[in-house]
Amino acid sequence: MEVGRALGAKVLAGASTQKKLDFAKSCGAVDGVVYEADLLPGDPQRELTRRLKQVAPEGVDVVFDPVGGNYSEPALRCMARGGRHLVVGFTAGIPKIPLNLTLLKSCQIVGVDWRTFVREDPEGNSRNVMSLLELWSNGRIRPQVTESYPMEKAPQAIARLEGRDVIGKVVVEVSDYLYLTDRRANMIISGGVNIYPQETENVLLQHPLVADVAVVGVPNADFGEEVKAVIELRDPSQASAATAALLIEYCRQRLSHLKCPRSVDFASGLPRSETGKLLKRLVRDQYRTASASQSKVN
Repeated sequence: MEVGRALGAKVLAGASTQKKLDFAKSCGAVDGVVYEADLLPGDPQRELTRRLKQVAPEGVDVVFDPVGGNYSEPALRCMARGGRHLVVGFTAGIPKIPLNLTLLKSCQIVGVDWRTFVREDPEGNSRNVMSLLELWSNGRIRPQVTESYPMEKAPQAIARLEGRDVIGKVVVEVSDYLYLTDRRANMIISGGVNIYPQETENVLLQHPLVADVAVVGVPNADFGEEVKAVIELRDPSQASAATAALLIEYCRQRLSHLKCPRSVDFASGLPRSETGKLLKRLVRDQYRTASASQSKVN
């Protein structure tokens, strides 16, 4: 919202509570709507469309959509002719879009995968980052950090995020530095949600059957990536579908389901360097190579 305002756009916001909408307005939105937390198809969608058209009677030029689900269609119905619907994620599920709307409005639905963009156009990404830093240095945007926790209260910070009541950003601090739970290169982006695999690995390593584990993102046709755990068991003879299901359920009892493996593979050993560092890139690449080969066959 701040970036849109700084670039001269009239920003409208959608939020699940009035408190969140008020916060959005304080960050640059000029108006908006409060939508139902669990929007049902049919009449509730039509009512949301009506309310969106009230705040944008001439239509909107760009929709920034990290939510998906039943919310996407009402937003698309409010699109101005020639507009763009940016698909950033689908935390509410994968939407079902009537494609005749794109014809009637001569509009575009565009997937926005920042991770792929960084890999394929690093120079373009650098230019964007420099533009953001310039906006920040000029005071036109600022980080909206609303809650800060010391390292020993990190579980409390995670619980706040999972409760979906957070407004703004939550940070965990170590002395005067922000704490990241994993290297950016290892981050998994599934349906627009950032997942740091170290947290999932830490949970799996607590199970008595697990000797070693690597959690990686593997290609998923619907969500971009999904979480996979590659596990070395203490007793290799126990490798089975039942053991895989047991370990997935073990994670689901301790973590947000988004962070839990959707599948488990068993390995006789995981690649490590001479110093003992897990070479996660090698694990991840073998699945990406297999997926690329499968795509060519299809």
